Amino acid sequence: MTAALDARRIASAGSLRGGAIASRAVVGLILARFLGAAEFGVYVLAIAAAGLVALVARAGLDRLALAEIGPRPESARAVAVTLGRPLLLGTVAVVAPLLLAVAVVPLPSGLDRAALALAIAAAAPLNVVLFAAQVLRGGRRPAAALIVGELGPPVARLLAFAALPLSMTAARAAAAFLVGWCALAVVGVVVVTRLGGQDARPGGAAWSPIEPWRRSGSLFVFAVGGQARDLLAGAVGWAAGTPAEVGGLGTAARLEQMSLLPTTATRFVTAPELASRGQALPASTVALAVTTARRALAVQLPLFATVGLLAPQLLGLLGDDFRPAAGFLRVLVVGALVNSVTGSTTQTLLMSDRRDRLAASSLIGVGVLAVVAGALAVPLGVLGVAIGVAAANAVVGPMEWWFVRRDLGARIDVLAPVPAEFGAR
Repeated sequence: MTAALDARRIASAGSLRGGAIASRAVVGLILARFLGAAEFGVYVLAIAAAGLVALVARAGLDRLALAEIGPRPESARAVAVTLGRPLLLGTVAVVAPLLLAVAVVPLPSGLDRAALALAIAAAAPLNVVLFAAQVLRGGRRPAAALIVGELGPPVARLLAFAALPLSMTAARAAAAFLVGWCALAVVGVVVVTRLGGQDARPGGAAWSPIEPWRRSGSLFVFAVGGQARDLLAGAVGWAAGTPAEVGGLGTAARLEQMSLLPTTATRFVTAPELASRGQALPASTVALAVTTARRALAVQLPLFATVGLLAPQLLGLLGDDFRPAAGFLRVLVVGALVNSVTGSTTQTLLMSDRRDRLAASSLIGVGVLAVVAGALAVPLGVLGVAIGVAAANAVVGPMEWWFVRRDLGARIDVLAPVPAEFGAR
């Protein structure tokens, strides 16, 4: 492996990944424009709840499928069957009682019961789609995986939102969320069933009923931690502010995601190159991680500056009721900047099989958000929640950086020295 990646591969894969992330953010901004801040706030909280429900029900089985299929792409169909059954069982076991609870349990004032129920129901097809995408990715079908799991959902959601004959409310957006995921679930199942390959899972012996969940434990904790932060931010914001302020915070988060596109796309492309099963990262891997992080940050800094300076104007494009969220956006950008400086720590730990480290840092992030947002929500309202989100992001990145430094013996942040033999490349 060399320190420099093929420029054409970076441009193609990075642009596709960046386009997928941008499309999700753009669709969210379009919904915000049509719904207004208050209704969008209801939608943001409902979708965050649905995402957490889906993650709990999925239990990391989608990531386990990728790990199982990766070394043997021909086993994709067999692994899909082996892990698909517990995935469906777990999803039904989690979603069904929650839908019943939403129907009968009193909800907080202002929260739309229909929107919440529709969003939670969407957890079932959402899990099918994300599982299918990981199976396709492991089975060396990257284009199909990207279309099914990344590019397809926001497009399907937007088309459904435009077609549904409902009023412009959070319930309409949640219904579009459900319809879009259902359409993609059908596509995902059809594409996976057409995969060729062996009919038996590699390794011979069948797994016990609990084996899939045991194997996916740390990945499950890592994923749930990230989604729990979104739901916790929305819940504390709902308690401390108004639905319009929660909608403003959700919109600010989507603009922050768009400003992070260079870093996110670069990390996605370089992730497979960062694998290290030993006790230390090779010098070539360190050089790759540092140089790509520097290049991404060079593009990132002007974007951060633009978003920070023009925050009121950017949010004002969606409507005057979003302008007060300019302070939220500026705070979130600061947290994102710290995370960008630390380098591709998440990808390095994941590809180096340090999943327990990712789980620990994810839980620490939830704790930081809970403490900071809980302490500042009363005096500062939703701005205190935004500070809590930024603080969590600013802590998780350095924590993962420390794990990489301790476990793999290397620095991969933008300030780290490039190994001498690769410095001139």
